[in-house]
Amino acid sequence: MGIFDFFRKKRLSKDEPLDSSDGQYENEEERREALLMLSRQLSLDNEDVVLEVNESLLTPHAYCEKWQDRLDDRGISVPFKELSWIAMVDALIEERMAEEFDWKTESTIVLYTIRKLIARKQLLPQDMDWSEFDFMEDLPTAEALEIMKNKLKPYEIALASVDILSDSYVLITVPFEELVELKRLASKAGYRIVDHFVSS
Repeated sequence: MGIFDFFRKKRLSKDEPLDSSDGQYENEEERREALLMLSRQLSLDNEDVVLEVNESLLTPHAYCEKWQDRLDDRGISVPFKELSWIAMVDALIEERMAEEFDWKTESTIVLYTIRKLIARKQLLPQDMDWSEFDFMEDLPTAEALEIMKNKLKPYEIALASVDILSDSYVLITVPFEELVELKRLASKAGYRIVDHFVSS
């Protein structure tokens, strides 16, 4: 059990304020703030997303009970270390700010999914001609994602994935200039956002 898990359980059982004088807690508080800031930026200031992530941080047992049906799909029934990261991912997917598919998804679905994400965030004109983004349907998923990533660069759009340590991709599309800061916040929170789909 990590020190942060201990403090969360202590708070749940005794409803006491956490002792901010503890150096380890201060570090965990920084991670918490980074995660909340990341959630806000990825969701375009969607308060529902931020509130869900905060709920998973402060009252993880209540969060698991409230979102039991959603978590069942991931085989999660009780709080665990990465719960808040998963909470952010699921909330983003619910608001259509992220899309998830597995590692062997057809290329046509990859293209369709990315177009949906870009439209949701209005990163390109609605009448955009997508014909230049077409590619062979039988490409491996990772290769198709890498091609799409490179095709989007001239439009200053970054294609990346929120790493949940599984065989699926949780895709996000963001303005290219924001990617470095988003990756920094993810790292500070203890996680990763990656933008390389094919090993070099």
